[in-house]
Amino acid sequence: MKNMSRRELCVSLPMLAAIGTGTPQALALQQKPAAPSTPPSPAAGAGTLGPAHAIAYEAMPLRTMANGGESRDIAHGTLATGETVNLHQSMQVAEPRPIRCM
Repeated sequence: MKNMSRRELCVSLPMLAAIGTGTPQALALQQKPAAPSTPPSPAAGAGTLGPAHAIAYEAMPLRTMANGGESRDIAHGTLATGETVNLHQSMQVAEPRPIRCM
């Protein structure tokens, strides 16, 4: 076995510590099988929130704003923690003249 200097020992300590911290967790996973987890279903009245899925651009309803801009609603609803979420995409109309700062 090679003799290690103090410098080499100090450099290797963080690596040994990282290896040691993962060992108890790995042993616990081997001893106890993981229960199958099912994603929580959206609550009643949760809107369009649910499992992740792709939404076609054409499937999003188009709403024209008074200034000529367009807005598309993507998703809305309430999270399990109670926060309300409303996700939309909008295209703003460029101003024909610069806005003056007062």
